[in-house]
Amino acid sequence: MGRTLTDLILSRRSIRFGFDGAPIDEQALDAIVRCGLAAPSSKNSMPWRLHVVAERRLLSEIADAMRAAPNITSYVPHDPMTGRARPDYRSTVIDSAAVLDEVPVAIVIEHVAPFTRGLDVLLTIERDKLDSALFGLALEMIGVGAALENMWLCALDHGLHGCFLGDAAIAEESIQSLLGFEGEVLGALALGHSDATPVPPMDAPARPGLDRVVYHA
Repeated sequence: MGRTLTDLILSRRSIRFGFDGAPIDEQALDAIVRCGLAAPSSKNSMPWRLHVVAERRLLSEIADAMRAAPNITSYVPHDPMTGRARPDYRSTVIDSAAVLDEVPVAIVIEHVAPFTRGLDVLLTIERDKLDSALFGLALEMIGVGAALENMWLCALDHGLHGCFLGDAAIAEESIQSLLGFEGEVLGALALGHSDATPVPPMDAPARPGLDRVVYHA
């Protein structure tokens, strides 16, 4: 507690191990969820539903479902032009499942798709309507990202650490069945108490010189 918002943002890292299993205080968890719900979204559409999973059995079953999913090794970003897996990325499904074995809480993010009505609908859209639909999807994802970051920073302010597990989506059908919903699984924010330090290169802080900022003064 007590750090400035800038300090929190610049100190945020993805921590994937070293969790002690201690439960998260209910008041802290309530604040984390409220910060997620307070995130901005286009047209105030709130394209998320947050499933707070604090039951050890459920966390273990989600982890097991991820490990049992087919095509784990190829679950990496694919080149949209060729459809082939990108060789510069490795699968982290097993790593992500191991995180769920350790943390006391994971917040699974369900995509409720207020603009797009979901990927199944997007796949059927005619080409002349696709640009508008994809822009709607982008706006939904921006809103989800804002909710995710709000929760993560609030967790950090309460002395917690964790990481976002996009890999959870590989077990979408199992998660839908376990948690009782039909929307798309976008991933899970895993949270807990850990004294571990991040492992580079994926968790290295942003470095000056990367071509990600252009000033037009």
